[in-house]
Amino acid sequence: MKWLMLGCAIAVACSGVEACAPTPVESDYGTSVRQMIAEQTADPGAARKRGAVAVKGEDPAVIEQALKSMRGDKGDRAKIGQPMAIDIGGQGNP
Repeated sequence: MKWLMLGCAIAVACSGVEACAPTPVESDYGTSVRQMIAEQTADPGAARKRGAVAVKGEDPAVIEQALKSMRGDKGDRAKIGQPMAIDIGGQGNP
């Protein structure tokens, strides 16, 4: 009986140690995030470069239009305060 209890205790201890081991997902946690950030960054070392300058060669007409669009009047601001109805799933009038 003593050996049976000792065997059970060893089995429980081994299963407890095995349960603490990281799963494949846990051991690879964060790799996909780091890979996605690296793939979306054109020049990963750009932030560390001293004296970095803006990109040259932009189309002046495009830049001027972008500035006019950002600085210009956006329309009637009173419409922003109006309630908005969103109909999803065809629950409204056919």
